[in-house]
Amino acid sequence: MLRHRRHSAYRYRTLTLSSDISTPIIWVGGAVKLNPDKAKSVFNDSIAGPMNLSLEHAAYGAYQIAASNMMRAIKAVSTERGRDPRNYTLFAFGGNGPVFASAMADALQMKSIVVPPSPGLFSSFGLLYADVEHHYSRTFRQLVRSLDVTQLKNYWDELTQQAVDQLESDGFFHWNKSIFVDLPACTIKGKHMS
Repeated sequence: MLRHRRHSAYRYRTLTLSSDISTPIIWVGGAVKLNPDKAKSVFNDSIAGPMNLSLEHAAYGAYQIAASNMMRAIKAVSTERGRDPRNYTLFAFGGNGPVFASAMADALQMKSIVVPPSPGLFSSFGLLYADVEHHYSRTFRQLVRSLDVTQLKNYWDELTQQAVDQLESDGFFHWNKSIFVDLPACTIKGKHMS
């Protein structure tokens, strides 16, 4: 919820994640351990104290803000696009997704929730399994009747080489490479021909 590069619960005195206070977890197989007292102290000093709230009320407020942001994201891809969230299953991923899933599903009247194994790493798995894509384009304006096919082929070859070079610099030396070309879905006629 409240994010900063280095969290107080671990080493530095900064604002904390909402999970730093409420979730007793161990990071990196125990190499990085959570210090709940330090997290509570910083949260109390930075948020609860200045607002004259108890630690619990401030933490619940942080929870509500985080939940509200997540609800807004769900609504952006459901109700705002004409989809009824009651007809879907809530997929709870991310470091805090499962913590908020039940309340969000209730609020949206969703009947089921899926929590994948290692929900905090789920997006990383997606990144690892996704195809690598690069998009290239070049403008070449010329009437079709006077088209210089050799020049067009040279432009095509340059773009193809640029794409292959990029994939190889990404580490894909011996992998299959596919190149797709989007062509306009129309008939070329009239002013383009003369």
